[in-house]
Amino acid sequence: MQRAGHTFEVISSDTDIEDEVTGQRNTIERTIHDVDPSEMESFDGLMIVSGNMADTEAYWSNKTVLGYVDAAEADQKQIAAVCCSVPTVRYAAKGKKVSFFPLVRSRQILKEAGAILQTVALTVDQNLATAEHQMATQMWANAFSKMLNGEDPEVNLVDSGYIPRGRPRKPIEGMNKVQARLAQTKDIYLIPNVTEENRVNYAYKLSRATPVKLHTHISGEECNGDCIVLGEES
Repeated sequence: MQRAGHTFEVISSDTDIEDEVTGQRNTIERTIHDVDPSEMESFDGLMIVSGNMADTEAYWSNKTVLGYVDAAEADQKQIAAVCCSVPTVRYAAKGKKVSFFPLVRSRQILKEAGAILQTVALTVDQNLATAEHQMATQMWANAFSKMLNGEDPEVNLVDSGYIPRGRPRKPIEGMNKVQARLAQTKDIYLIPNVTEENRVNYAYKLSRATPVKLHTHISGEECNGDCIVLGEES
């Protein structure tokens, strides 16, 4: 988008965003709590990217984010979504063709909203550009950039008609017991601005770059030593 000469503002649920591949941390100025949907008047389009599943799926029902979509659709501004973020734009997708990552719950929620489901990597229909997965990101961004310029996005993919069968997500055996134990183990480590449900994901990412020794004791019990504390305690 920068190379195409477009200016933009990135907002998220937190001002601190970690690159999922490199682990590099980026700081943005505003979060969704700071930006009212009425501000869509100042923008030509809305682009919703995907990321870790917990945060991405949370946007499906976030009233503020859905408000951005409603405001953009009301003014017929250009809208784009990719991968698991596509259900977030479902109310702007009524009667329009969409590509999406084929999770069963994504398919159900999009179909219920009246979207016309496709099985190609990228779909452009009227003011809406959607892509199936991250490998189509550049193609998707190029199409959206052309839409913002009032140009033909030139998307001519052929739909195979193949629909993955899939099945509803099943609980992982023993996961409830593990999560219950983790919920009690509060002293594993401290990182500012990290929600409780994302602690384990952050610990896993850190362990890929450097050895991380975690506690086994429950919060409030005497520490058995070798505690690792990251960041500043709040």
